[in-house]
Amino acid sequence: MRHFKTPAGEVHSLRFAPDGRSVYLISAERHIGPEWVCMRPQRVCRVDVASGAVTGDWLFKPSDAVTFSHDLRSVYFVPTQEPYSQHFNYGYLYLLDLDSGIARRLYRADEFDDTGAVQCALSPDGRVLALVEYRRSGNVIRRFDLPTLTESEPIYQDAVWLAYSRDGRWLAAGGYGDRVWAWAGTDLVDEWSEPVTALAWSADGLLAWGKQDRLAVARPGAASSLRTWGVGDIGHFMGLVFSPDSRRVLIGGYSGICALHDPLAGCEIATFEWGIGKIHSVAFSPDGLTCAAGGENGQVVVWDVE
Repeated sequence: MRHFKTPAGEVHSLRFAPDGRSVYLISAERHIGPEWVCMRPQRVCRVDVASGAVTGDWLFKPSDAVTFSHDLRSVYFVPTQEPYSQHFNYGYLYLLDLDSGIARRLYRADEFDDTGAVQCALSPDGRVLALVEYRRSGNVIRRFDLPTLTESEPIYQDAVWLAYSRDGRWLAAGGYGDRVWAWAGTDLVDEWSEPVTALAWSADGLLAWGKQDRLAVARPGAASSLRTWGVGDIGHFMGLVFSPDSRRVLIGGYSGICALHDPLAGCEIATFEWGIGKIHSVAFSPDGLTCAAGGENGQVVVWDVE
């Protein structure tokens, strides 16, 4: 096990580089106003897995909707409206180029209502960015074609969390009302009444989600494929990822525990407690031999699966 300390705050969106030698993370930083305190993504770090050295450190505007490009050379983000601020940057989609460190505006959507975009997901081919827009009347999923910077037909669903399947065929979403949906384009093909705060797809098309002490897996479009089971004292969890071979699911919870599960048998295989506070993100290396978890105060742990 290797324990690293980075300049980040809460460690979100952990990703291994394609060669497995570095991990990238998006950090949520603390913001304090006259009547509010919150954590918002605002920083990207790159860490060398062997030494723990921080080899890259970039800042961007405070945002709620943030995601890496698949090649890890850029970050897409939509700045969040700050309470009591006269500087309204929300409604713009930005691209932060990690090679140059320069952020530029890509697209000006219709002005977001209230707090703007709350989550986003990038399609596997890197062409479409899906965003959840907050609206008082109910959230809306908006999708943008990045090469042409045009918007396709929105999906009117009160969703929060988003994830594209690995082949790009499906877009899954989870909502606060304990609902999970899967779409092909704008066609709703499946839905489940299950609690959710995290979503993940396997390479072979299995969708996993969960919340607190419960994990579920299903294959959209396949009747009676839903499987659910308890995950023990993991606490509220946002970290959820499949291994590259689809045989394992790794989750991380606010109790500080990470756990490996078998998605087909519906059972726990192993648990780990690394002492890095609440776990906000987890990741597998591309070869599936190494795992990583991101916690509080910029702490990252990397360990060998075996």
